[in-house]
This record gives sequence, structure tokens and C-alpha cells, in this order.
Amino acid sequence: MFKNKLHELVDALPEHQVNTAQSFLEFLLKKEAHNQNNDLEILNRNSDYLNKEASDVLTYQVSL
Repeated sequence: MFKNKLHELVDALPEHQVNTAQSFLEFLLKKEAHNQNNDLEILNRNSDYLNKEASDVLTYQVSL
């Protein structure tokens, strides 16, 4: 829905501003993809530690 609204806004721009807006949106999309890749790299790099912590926490869980 957000993407659709952005496309509507870009389409409503004067012709000389469309390329600038499209370039900016492409930049934002690439930045978001880069951030997601960084997050995944951090999780993968710390997965052993995080899994050990999760296992430890589960040992304190009480059966209902």
C-alpha cells in the first residue's frame, strides 16, 4: 500500500522531478536491502551465542 502511494506521488510530480524522485526511491530501497543484509550477517555471526542463551532461558521455563 505504501509503495502504491509513493508511485502515485511520483506520477503526480512535474516531468522534470520524476527522475530525481525515482532515483531517490531506488536509493532508499537499496539502503533498506543493505540494512537487512547487515542485520542478517549480525544474527548469523552471533547465532551460536544466541542459541546457547535461548537454551539456557528455556531451562528456567516451568511446565504448566
